[in-house]
Amino acid sequence: MQGATAPQLTKRREATTMTPTPAAPHIADERLLALSFKAELPHADEAAHLAACAACAGQLQQLRELATSLAIAAHSRPSAAALARAQALAATLPTPSLLQRATAWLRATPVVDTRRMATAGLRSLASVYRLLYTAETVEVELRVEQEQGGRRIDGELLPAGEQPPGPALVQLVRGDGATVAEAEAGVDGRFLFRQVAPGTYQLWVCFAEGADVVLDALEIA
Repeated sequence: MQGATAPQLTKRREATTMTPTPAAPHIADERLLALSFKAELPHADEAAHLAACAACAGQLQQLRELATSLAIAAHSRPSAAALARAQALAATLPTPSLLQRATAWLRATPVVDTRRMATAGLRSLASVYRLLYTAETVEVELRVEQEQGGRRIDGELLPAGEQPPGPALVQLVRGDGATVAEAEAGVDGRFLFRQVAPGTYQLWVCFAEGADVVLDALEIA
């Protein structure tokens, strides 16, 4: 058998050089579900892929929106025990339908996070920091500090307008939908959580009257 001639070898090299690099595989459905419904953080390679792949980024966004909608429905009514405690704070507590509670809620917007000020000269702000969220009807201020066994969260509901927010049930919810802590805010608007594990949560504020307020993607470090 005769060997390949020089022109043939040149053509083979050109064909090899012109072969396009295969595209990186998309993120598996199981990982997209974990990133959205379990609020897991993406790995470094996943974060890089999401930044470059519009298809995966769009699918993840849709799944996160679905997870938020399902969480709203799941927490549209407090538990029986929580409802009884809230009724002790307020004379009457309306019990609207699931559809009404699922649509009557407000997302609070973060406006202050003192961790961003934790530079080399302000290291102490990393262990004790303040967060401020604002919604149409109320502002939610949180002071987070380390304590043995987790984090201590001192919260206060502040009026966004002329009317005080009133008594409320406050729930701290994990990404999988489980309520890990709940407290009642009295007429002074103050509440307290103890020994909270670091992680990403939702904070639900359920008032006796008016729309509920949710702090989405609340990161406790």
